[in-house]
Amino acid sequence: MPLLLHHVPTNALSDTPAALDMIDAANANGATILGEAFPYVKGSTFMGTEILSPGWQERTGMDYSDLMWVETGETLTEETFNKYRAERQDGFFLMEHIKQKDMLAAVLHPDVIIASDGMPLVDADGNFLPFDAPFGAGLGHPRSAGTYGTYLRMAIDDGSLTMPQIIAKTAFQQAKFLEPFVPSMAKRGRLQAGAVADITIFDPETVNGRAGYEVGTNSLASEGFAHVIVGGQPVIRNGELVPDVHPGEAVRGGR
Repeated sequence: MPLLLHHVPTNALSDTPAALDMIDAANANGATILGEAFPYVKGSTFMGTEILSPGWQERTGMDYSDLMWVETGETLTEETFNKYRAERQDGFFLMEHIKQKDMLAAVLHPDVIIASDGMPLVDADGNFLPFDAPFGAGLGHPRSAGTYGTYLRMAIDDGSLTMPQIIAKTAFQQAKFLEPFVPSMAKRGRLQAGAVADITIFDPETVNGRAGYEVGTNSLASEGFAHVIVGGQPVIRNGELVPDVHPGEAVRGGR
């Protein structure tokens, strides 16, 4: 039975190297296991999360100074933590809990796929923005806008993976993993005759994610992506978003 290990560095934290070794050992013994990660040292979720239940400092190794309120960019204190925890459980915060070395070890591992874990972006009042809101308008975690540009720059500069490996971790490995359960995935995640024309064209010299943690930078568009084609329909052309085009379709399981 194939297994996906979700958020390897987020969950394993300082035990990330051991988790990666376990993936390697199991796959060498005939298992089919993929890990998954995003290329950031901070995570994000809503204030009412069980993660922040009493004893969270001891469990996570974080303190109030490691938490940032998305809507204002403020670093939380015990007072503001208690206030938001009581009054705004649906509000989002950022948390710094992953070490850079652990994130890199996971993101650059051949059997750890890239996933944004993208979340809806909000305005300054905490209201969700529509998905077609202008780039740069939303507040939240930069992974919602910058995951793949950030990952590609990181992996290309690191040089430990080949370009086919780098690209496979963004789409092909996901499609292959799902094929036994979702047969239509055999036509996705690859460039070949008869496949669905989902195509991203980027410049390996300039590609990069620009979205950051600071308020006002959370949803900046990545650079270096010239064209994005979904189902044969351009949605980004010459680096510009094509307006009023929505060619995406549901991918359903079953035989």
